[in-house]
Amino acid sequence: MSVVFITFDTATGVILSRQSALSSDNESWLRSSIQANQPSYDVFEAPDMAYDGMYMRLVEGAWELADKEELTATWDKTSVTSDGVDEAILSPLPVPCTVYLDDSPITVEDGSFEFTADSAGSYRVTVVAPAWLAKTWMVDANV
Repeated sequence: MSVVFITFDTATGVILSRQSALSSDNESWLRSSIQANQPSYDVFEAPDMAYDGMYMRLVEGAWELADKEELTATWDKTSVTSDGVDEAILSPLPVPCTVYLDDSPITVEDGSFEFTADSAGSYRVTVVAPAWLAKTWMVDANV
C-alpha cells in the first residue's frame, strides 16, 4: 500500500502537489529532493484524499491540514461611475491577499481593495489568499 505526501509552501501554506510513495521511509528523501530546489517547500504525510479547499497551517510548531474558510468581505456598493474617481470598496480582506481585476493581479496588504474605472463595463474581481476559498464578484462601471 502506498503512502501519500503533499508538498506545500511553508511561507504561505499553499498546497502545491500530491505524491505517492511506497512507504513513509521515503519522506526524508522526498523532502531533501524538494528543498534542494525550493528551500521554503516541505512535505507532509497525509491521508489519501482530495485537497481542494485545504491549506497547511502551523499550530504550536507542527504542520496540520486545515479547511479554507469562506471569505466574508463585502462591497460598499457594486457599481461606480466610470469617471476614474467614484470608487467601490471591498473589505475586510485577508492580509496579504491577491486581488485579480479581470486577469491582472494586485497585491493587497491593507485589508481593503478600492475599485475605480475610467471605462464603462463589467469587471471581474477575484480574491485569492491561502487560508480562504477564492471568491469572485462582478462590479459595473457605468457612464
